Order: sequence, then structure tokens, then C-alpha cells
Amino acid sequence: MARGRGRWLLPTRLLNVCLAALCRGGSLAAAESVLVDAIRLGLPPDVVTYNTLLAAHCRAAGLEAGLAVMGRMREAGVEPDAVTYNSLIAGAARRGLPIHALDLFDEMLRAGIAPDSWSYNPLMHCLFRSGHPEDAYRVFADMAEKGIVPCDTTYNTLLDGMFKAGYAMNAYRMFRYLQRAGLPVSIVTYNTMINGLCSSGKVGYARMVLRELGKTDHAPNIITYTAVMKCCFKYGRFEQGLDTFLSLLDRGYISDVYPYCTVISALVKKGRLGEANNYCDLMLQNGSRLDSVCYNTLIHLRCQEGKLDDAFELVSMMEDGGLESDEYTFAILVNGLCKMGHIEAAEKRLFYMEMKGMQSNVVAYNCLVDALCKFQEVDAAIRLLQCMKLKDDFTYTSLVHGLCRVGRYHMASKFLRICLREGNNVLTSAKCAVIAGLRSSGFKNDLRKVRSVKPKRNKIKHHGKLQTSPLVGKRYRLSMCTKPPLTGVCVALDFVGKVRFALVEELGSEVHRDGDYHRAVHVWIYSESTGELLLQRRADCKDSWPGQWDISSAGHISAGDSSLSSAQRELDEELGIKLPSDAFELLFVFLQECVINNGTYTNNEYNDVYLVTTLTPIPLEAFTLQESEVSAVRYMHLDEYKSCLAKESGEYVPYDVNGTYGQLFSIIEESYHFEAIQYIIPLAIPVAPRFLSKLSCFNLSCHVYRYKDNIESRSLTLQKQINRYAPIHLEPELTSLSEGDREALGYILKASIVIDDIFYEQVWNSNCTLRDWLKAHANYSSFDKLKWLYYSINKSPWSCLDENKAFLSTADSAVKLLTDATKSVSGWKGIEYRAAFPRDNPPGANFYPPDMDKMEFELWKNGLPEKEQKDATGFFTVIKRHDALLPSILAQSDGSNQTKTSDDLFVVPYSEEYKSSLEKAAELLHKASECSDSPSLKNLLKTKANAFLSNDYYESDIAWMELDSNLDVTIGPYETYEDGLFSYKATFEAFVGVRDDIATSQVKLFGDQLQDLEKHLPLDNVYKSDNVSAAPIRVINLLYNSGDVKGPQTIAFNLPNDERIVNERGTSMVMLKNISEAKFKHILKPIANACIREEQEDYVDFEPYYTHIVCHECCHGIGPHSITLPTGKRSTVRMELQEFHSALEEAKADIVGLWALNFLIKKGLLPKSLSESMYVSFLAGCFRSIRFGLEEAHGKGQALQFNWLYEKGAFVLHSDGKFSVDFTKVEDAVESLGREILTIQAKGDKPAAQSLLQSHASLTQPLRVALDKIEHMQVPVDITPIFGTANKLLANDR
Repeated sequence: MARGRGRWLLPTRLLNVCLAALCRGGSLAAAESVLVDAIRLGLPPDVVTYNTLLAAHCRAAGLEAGLAVMGRMREAGVEPDAVTYNSLIAGAARRGLPIHALDLFDEMLRAGIAPDSWSYNPLMHCLFRSGHPEDAYRVFADMAEKGIVPCDTTYNTLLDGMFKAGYAMNAYRMFRYLQRAGLPVSIVTYNTMINGLCSSGKVGYARMVLRELGKTDHAPNIITYTAVMKCCFKYGRFEQGLDTFLSLLDRGYISDVYPYCTVISALVKKGRLGEANNYCDLMLQNGSRLDSVCYNTLIHLRCQEGKLDDAFELVSMMEDGGLESDEYTFAILVNGLCKMGHIEAAEKRLFYMEMKGMQSNVVAYNCLVDALCKFQEVDAAIRLLQCMKLKDDFTYTSLVHGLCRVGRYHMASKFLRICLREGNNVLTSAKCAVIAGLRSSGFKNDLRKVRSVKPKRNKIKHHGKLQTSPLVGKRYRLSMCTKPPLTGVCVALDFVGKVRFALVEELGSEVHRDGDYHRAVHVWIYSESTGELLLQRRADCKDSWPGQWDISSAGHISAGDSSLSSAQRELDEELGIKLPSDAFELLFVFLQECVINNGTYTNNEYNDVYLVTTLTPIPLEAFTLQESEVSAVRYMHLDEYKSCLAKESGEYVPYDVNGTYGQLFSIIEESYHFEAIQYIIPLAIPVAPRFLSKLSCFNLSCHVYRYKDNIESRSLTLQKQINRYAPIHLEPELTSLSEGDREALGYILKASIVIDDIFYEQVWNSNCTLRDWLKAHANYSSFDKLKWLYYSINKSPWSCLDENKAFLSTADSAVKLLTDATKSVSGWKGIEYRAAFPRDNPPGANFYPPDMDKMEFELWKNGLPEKEQKDATGFFTVIKRHDALLPSILAQSDGSNQTKTSDDLFVVPYSEEYKSSLEKAAELLHKASECSDSPSLKNLLKTKANAFLSNDYYESDIAWMELDSNLDVTIGPYETYEDGLFSYKATFEAFVGVRDDIATSQVKLFGDQLQDLEKHLPLDNVYKSDNVSAAPIRVINLLYNSGDVKGPQTIAFNLPNDERIVNERGTSMVMLKNISEAKFKHILKPIANACIREEQEDYVDFEPYYTHIVCHECCHGIGPHSITLPTGKRSTVRMELQEFHSALEEAKADIVGLWALNFLIKKGLLPKSLSESMYVSFLAGCFRSIRFGLEEAHGKGQALQFNWLYEKGAFVLHSDGKFSVDFTKVEDAVESLGREILTIQAKGDKPAAQSLLQSHASLTQPLRVALDKIEHMQVPVDITPIFGTANKLLANDR
């Protein structure tokens, strides 16, 4: 009989509904009968039919039954789907079979079935349950990366697993993160949090979450209150827990048996068996259907009472009711039998358990191993252990203890080593018993082996071997999920990034027990006036170095916390000192690896070492000591403490002063330059003749500490650094300016000063404070004046010409007073401390949080909508952290410490971040606009003022390109060199000059030739642009500059950098002619005299030098800017190359500029006399730019070019130490480098850019030869302008 699809559609659905109802009721036999009858009647079952039956069998009978159903399914010609595999994975998870679950997942992938969130959820649950949180985390990460949106159950599984794995605070941070991300938080999530926090001992946090639940729309349910009851029982508040239960019972809130089980289990643990029986009776009278949890509770009670017959009768009742004995049932029975001494019965029960497929029930096996050892049947215990497929810490602890009891220490040490190598551990008492036994028995070799073994991290164990899960070290093969990133996915990815590091919790003992690598902070307090360090005496109860003198303060960095916030927290907790972030100077990172306490304490710690400098010692009575950590504090001189460490005195925690930690002392000595002088003072006292021979014993030896007279040497160093800049007076004529523009000039100069203030703030968060301090103290001494002068050149404490090495130290910094940092002490005004600054120039300047790294930014950015991503990576925004707006150290209402979270960056536009300064600058520019009588200048000033307030610079940049005025003004945020992380953020700058009309007309040629140059670039045609606008070039004589003009002075600039404008209209260039003339005269000519061979020295001339500068700026406007990646995505060179963009772009403009000059010479547009002089002038210019330092973009780019051309033989070093150009090779070498850089930019190939710079942008031997000759002749490195005309105008306005 023919059966169409439509004819059987409804009956098949009815069949599925019927089967589902029977399966939910536990009537599997009836469900199977219905299916058989349906098939006999010709009713075809579909995939839903089999999935319903399979899921029921997995729940009731286990994984094997489910696999059997899948076999029948395939025989019937029905292919499994994702739901099929999800049910099987869930079945494996229920039985605690992670390997089976992973195998099923792999099988699903091989079958081409795309997993969903319900495939991942049971897999995560299984891995957490079997003790492998790291693998569960990898599942979560893989899920997020595949674009699969996590559901509520995903996050609840992750939270529950983290609690069970011991990472309570990580779970709490994730919960807060989910709330902030706006994801739905259900009552299940709240229950998970309350239960997990209570179980982890975080009662204060649990109360906080419970209070929050009361303010939501979710009503607490019976599970919520049961979690609270469990907490009460766990922490000894039995009466309160019982009252809660009885109150719920009276109100009729208890509708199931779970609360009864909670109460009964708690009473059994306390040995209150009579009360437990009373509550059992209440539960049975309630009439609720008993599940396996209830039966297990009752069975446990009967076993504790010793009523094994009653316990087995309950097992029979449970199985007669259609419920299967689970792992807990068998573990309870085996434990009860062992306690009663029925070892054989326990072994039979284990055998029966194995037949049921529960080989992973390690608890049941452990009970028998422990019993065998207590009955001194250790050989039987060993045989049982060898049969076990899973083993844990308790397995080995029982066996090691048992072997020690019978005196078999050699065998005990063997199993102890096996245990440690497999990633397990044993109780400290077991280790001590082995070590003591080996020592007393003379097994020295075994003793050495035990102490030398380092524990490894756990991995999944299967069939007695250590195996790596398929999720470890191997990617999923799934590639068919192409969903766009959604909110849930982005949140998951973000969270993945934040827990990637080792998960360090308050339970530091576990970290040291397992030898985990983790992070910590060391905070030293140093008194400047006395040269002393503050030491703390560790409490006698500490696991490590009890009672010894140690660091001022130290502690672990919890996962999710920043290093700096941890340093602040530890200082507050241990010593009662609350200090702001600018008091902490990060000195270095120190890896400490050691094993102490007979191998039970392993310290693998990355320590961030901080220094807090106070002017005078803090009174000892001002400290509030944390008794569990610190027993006393005292000050000790630096040299004396260093000497004690060198002598390895037992009173002090050991540190190797000749190793990495010795930097602490060398840094302080370098900063403060003190020395110790030893005086021997004889005692002038009467001594009896018989004691004369011992007189020397009564001499007093003392150390007097004084600061070295080092100001003179530091002054000489600073003077040498200042002398590298030749002072140049800039006084251009203003005769070409109209009266209105002269009046406007005064306001523009004042606005430029405001711009300077903003730039100081952008460089580093405390830069303005340091500037004001140095300026205020500049007249105190000649040394202070030199510090201020060199700081003014660099606009920071880092020297631009010395690869940003600090030329100041914290000892030169501002002094601040805190009156309430500690408890008050009579007659003491408070802590005076030095505002610290980082020894290394922060790569993110002040555009990003100081503790943010690139990975965190990328993960956060990827979770944003497209528009917000553009804001995050835009020129005119800064990135902040929400917690930066709050106090550094928070306290909970219940008195416990509240962990500071470091989640969630956010974007702040410049118009808000620098609001007060920009409003002031905008007002001045509006006034200047009203005064000016040049229409284009009026428009520029007006639009720029509006841009300062709106944060939209597009219109003002167009106005700048169209500027046609004798008074030339460039003001605003442009260059991105300070952003060393990504080159995203623009710094503010101002250039004010007077246009040179004659020179401007002479360079018009270059702007007109840009399209032709683009067409003939040494680059594949597919990457070239067909629309390059002619770049207007303006030549000016500089009158004043401010903002981002620290260190070496720029001679030209090519703006704007906004790719939208570059694509639409190109760029415009400004040449600073008087700056170029000064640099050529004072720097380039002397360099040529020192480094260029005599026969080529005359080629070095201002015309080719200046012409190449013009061409350099033109070439910024050609080549790749907006690009298409191989994936088809549109992007920009700046976005793709990130921190390598600036150096490579400068190198491109230089080398392509040389190529362009040669191209124009061949076209007859430039004189042939330049064809050789331009290369020699360029060679001399290389040495000039490299002296800026390889941390600076121009210097790095120039080093790249020199080394490339030198390798190609275009530049030649002769035996006399001088250089020349090989004109037969230079043209090809220039073109090859141009092609290399342009291709990297066109492809957006960041790895290639990094490789090119790393291999060539270095200080090679030929460069050292040249720089040494220049240094010997004391040629200035650059110039520092003195703005005579501008200063007179500003003085007159005042």
C-alpha cells in the first residue's frame, strides 16, 4: 500500500507525543511497545521518534542503552541529527565519562553535523564534573570563536563549573560581567551564584547577590532558600537552617523532597541521627514521589546507623520503582560495608557496579582502598589501584598512608612519585610520613627522588594513561558556522580573554601546593631621608618562611585584577596604608622559583616589584597590621639589609642580591647615590692589665651613611644631553601680514599654549604634575635648572635621543602629602611621598588605561558594534576603564573586602576628555577668526574652534587644506606617533608661520606630478590608485610651535591623516624652510665633514637636501592608504600595521621620495645635477636621523633604509671610517626597498612589517662607526628653537 508523506505526517506526530508522555513518566517498556505496534501498522518513525526514545534511555539506563537506540535508528534508515548527539553527550556527561563525550562530539563533526549550544553545554558540564576546568574553558572558548551564541544554560554551566573547580571569585566576576553586558540573568543564575558563593565560603558575597535578587522581578524559589539552608548548615548555624526549613514548611512552600534531603544530610553529618529519622518520616508523609537523591539520602542515613539490611531494602525499593542505582548509591553502600568490616561484600558490590558501566566511580574505589589499607591488606589495595581507571588525590593518600603503617617506605615513595608525576597530590601528612620513614630507614636516594619531583597539572586520565583531550592542542574541524558576531558571542570572547591567565584565588595554598605559575606583587617602602627600607616580619602561622623579615607588603594578583590595584590592596590589607596609584613605581618583574618545606611548598611566582618612596619614615604606630600575615614592622638601612641577604642570614627571607632581585638595590642606589663609610671608634675606658690583650674586642664599628656629592656628575650628563640641541633663534619677518592677521596672531599664539598643555596630558597621566614641580623648583639650583631645561625639550622625563630612556628618577619627582593614608598619629602630619613615574615610556601614552594590554583591547573591541569599533580605533578618542572612576580600594558593607573588577573599557571623545582646555582654545580661535581679514584663515579658525567642541574634524581639515593666507596655521590633533600600542590616537600640535611665496611657487612641480608618480610606483598595478589628487605645498618660515614637537624638530609635515580626506582630496604639505636651513647648516654639513669621503663631500648641498624633504612629504600622499585585504574586507594601512605603521610610513616616504626624484630627473623635470648629489645628501641625512634614536619613527625608518642599501652595496664603508655612494648600485637598491615596503603596506601584512623592521631597523656596526665619529666631533643632533618674535608678541599682550 502506497503511503505518501502527507498521509502519515499527523499520525507520526501523535506517535511522538505519545512516546514523549510515556518517557517522561518513566514507562520505557510501554514506550517501546507503542513503537513496535506503530511499525507493525506501517507508521514510519522519524528522527524525533528515535531522539525521544534515545534521550529517555540515556537518562534511565545509561549511555550504552542510548547508543543501542542510535544503532536501531540507523538500521531503520533514519540518520542521527544534532539532537541525537546532544542527548548522547548529555548521557555521557551524567555518567562522568568525558572521553566518551569528547569522542561523540568528534563523531558528530566527522558526520558533518554542526553542533549548537546544547552540544557544548553538556560537554562543559562533563569536563567540570570530572575535574578538568581548563578543558571546559577551552570548550567555551571554541564555542565563542565559532560564532555559536551561548544561551542561559551555557553561562549557568560555566558559573557552576567554576564554583566546583574552586574559582569562586572568577565566577563572581563573570556574573557581574553578564549583568553589565545586558544579558538576561535568570532565577537559575541567581540560585547558582548563591549556592556557589555559600559553598565557597563567600557568605558576604552571597548575601549581596540575595539582596539584589530581592530587587529584581525574579521571585526566590525553593532552590534559592535551600541554598541558604545549606549555607547555614555548612557554617554551623544549624538552628537557623532548621528554622528556615520549618518556616518554609509551615507556609506550604516545600513542594518537593529536595529540601528534606538537605536537612537530613546535614543532620547525618553532625551525627544527629534521631532528628534525621524524624525528618525522614516527615518527607515520606509528604507524599512526594521519591527520586534517586532522596533514596541516596535515606540509604546514607541507614548506613551511618549501621543498618545495612535496611539500606539494601531501600535499594530494592528504589529499583522496583523504576529508578537505577547511580554512582552515589554504590559509593554509599561500599563505604557502609567497609566501615562494618564487610570487605568481601564491598568487593562484590564494586564488581556489580563495574557490570553497570560505572568504572569512573572513583569515590567507591577509594572507600575500598582505604579500608584495605586500614586492615593492613596493602597488597590487595595495590592490586585494586592497578585495576582502577581513574585515580585521585585520596586514592594515593590512602595507599601511601597504608604502606607507611606497615613500614614499606620504599614502596610508599614509589607511589608518591607516581602520584605527583600524574598531576595528583597527597595530603601533607602522607608526604611527611614518607619522608620521615625514608630518613629513619636510611633510604637517602629515595628521599632525594621524592624531594626532586615537581607536581604536574592534571590532565584527563583514561585507561590508566594520561591523555590529552581532543580539545587540547587541536582545533575543531567545524567550519560551517558562519553566523555574524552577536552580543552573546562577543561577551563570551571577551570573558575568554579575561580568564586566559592562571586562575589565582584566595586559596594561595593550592597554588603553592600544585606548583602553579602565577602572578604576585612585591611592594617596598623606602624612606628617602634615611635611606631605609620598611620590612615586615611574617606571621608565625604562615606556610612559607614564618617569623622571618621580608618585603614591606606582598600578595597574589587574583585573576581579573590588575597588578597595580593588587599592590594597593595588599598595602592596605597588611599595613593599613591607602595610597593612590601615582605612589607606586614599577621597577621590574622577577620570576621566583623555589621548593621549600620538604617539597610541600612550591613557589613559581612572577612578581611585579614596586617601590613607594616617602620623604621620611612612617611612624611605626601609624601602621595597622593584619595579624594573620604580619607580626611586626621595622625600618632597616638599604646597605645593611643587602648585606644580611648576601650573608644568607636566617632571620630574613632569602633573595639573591647578585641575581635579578639585586636590581632593587642598584635602582635605589642609582637614584639616590648614597655611600656607607665605616668608622672604627676605640673605647677610651680603663681596662685591667689582664684584659689588655682583648682590648680590640671593645672597639665600636659603626656605619655612617651619607649621600654622594653626585650632583656635579649628573649636571655634566644633563649638560651634555642639552648640548646635543643647537639653540636657534627664529625671528621671521611679519611685514607681509595684514593688520587684522597680526591681531589674530596674538590669540592664535595663546591657543597654541593651551594646545601644549593638552599634549603634556596626552604623553602620560602625571606629566603635568611633574612639569609644574620642575618649573617651580627650576631656580633652586643650577642642577634643578638643567633638569627643567632638558625636560622642556623632551616634554616628559624620557629622553627622545636615548630611545626614551628616563633621564630623571622618582627622586627628582614631585612631593605630595596625604594626611589620611593611615591612622592618625599625634604630631605627625601624614605621608609625604614622591609621585612615581614608569621607568619606561608607557607605550599607550595616556590614551589607554596603564594596565591594559593589546589582547584585552582587541577582545573588547571585537565585541562592540561596528560604529563603536570605529570610535574605539578612531583618532580622536581615549579609552578609559569604568573602575578608574571609582576609589581604588572598596569596602563591603559587611566589612569584608570587595574584589575590584577590571572589566569593561569605554570610549571618551577628546571633546569630553580635554573639555576645559578645548573650550578655552576654541574661544581664543573664535576671537582670532573675528580679527583676521583673510577669508580662508577666518574659515579655518572658525571650523577648528567648532571641531574642538564637537570632536568632528572633517570640515576643519578641509578648511586647512584650502588655506591661502600669509599667516599659516596648523592646529589640532594629527600625528599618531605617541600611540606605541596601535598608532590609533592623535596628539595635539600647533605650527604657526609666515608663508614664503617665492619658495612655495618653486615646489609646485611636485604636487602636480603626484598622479604620474603613483602610476609608475615600483608596485604591482593592482594595488595602485587611479585617483591621486595633486598635493598643495606651502612653504613657511616657522614663527611658533607647540604640542607634539618634543625632542627633534620636524622640518615638514603632510596632513591630514584622515583616510577619508586622503581618498577624496589627497593631502597637503607644509615645509618649514627656516628649520631646514638651520638643520643643514648646524648639523648636516658637520656630519658630511665627519662621515663622507672627501671626493663626494661637495655633493652634500642644501638644494638636494631640501628637494628630497619636499619629495618625502609628497610621497606620503601616494602609495597604499585604504586597502582591500585578501579576505575582501576594506581597511587601512594604519589599522592593519598598527604600531609598525609610523616607522614604515616614514621609511616609505624617504625611499620612495628618492625613487621619485630619480624618476623626475629622467623625465627632465629636475636638473641632472641632482642625480648624484641627492644620494650623497641622503646618506649624510641617514646619520642625522638615526641619532634621534631607534624608538622614534623617523630614526627607526632611517636605520631600515641605511642597512638595506648598505647590504645591497649602494653605501660603502671605507678603511678610513668614511662612507661613499656606489652610483652603479644605488638606483636598483632604492627601487627594491621601495617595492618591498609598498607591497607590505598594500597587503596590510603586519607580520612582514614586523620582520622587516626587526631584521633591518637596528644599530649595525657601520652605523656605530659613523655615530662614533659624529659623537667625537660633538656635532649637535638637532636644534631647539627660541621663538624670539612670538615671545615678544606674547609679552606685549600680557
